Amino acid sequence: MAIEFHQRAAFSLVEVVVALGIFAVGIIGVLGLLVPITDSVSTNRDAETAARVAEGVQLCLRTEAFPAVATSVLTAEQLKAQDSSPDYNLAMDDRLWFANVTGGKVGRRDDAVWQGNDREKFFEITLLRNEALSPEENDAVAPTLAYTVRVRWPFFIPTAPGGSEPRMIAGGQPARQVAFFTGAVRR
Repeated sequence: MAIEFHQRAAFSLVEVVVALGIFAVGIIGVLGLLVPITDSVSTNRDAETAARVAEGVQLCLRTEAFPAVATSVLTAEQLKAQDSSPDYNLAMDDRLWFANVTGGKVGRRDDAVWQGNDREKFFEITLLRNEALSPEENDAVAPTLAYTVRVRWPFFIPTAPGGSEPRMIAGGQPARQVAFFTGAVRR
């Protein structure tokens, strides 16, 4: 009786190790792409919310008296002085508006929606006068006031326990994303 052996095709240990190494490098590359994609999705979500926040501020401004809106709009010179001053406390500026991270709460610094709850202030909103269309000296007779809504975020980040502070980057400057939206109010 003759025994016949058939040689079967198989992978050697070296081939398996090389294949696993190539697979691992590919997986690491794919995982490296997930962080920037996640950051991009988060930034886009915040930018969309910033647009809704700007729209909410514009709706609120339409219900206010024209002189009140005119006094809360900054000129380019005022904004430059404010942004460059080391003594400026933006958390205490009555002209600023704030919104929470979802855009569901929008209001000025001292509005009831924020009483004792700075932790929720995520978006900081500043109104900038469009000086070409609405010079300050025409406020007494102008039929409209054109402005730009500057939305910056994040404003506050929560700290433990129960506090909050402005998010800072190197040099003590606030870390911000910024979006601009145009608007106008009629007398």
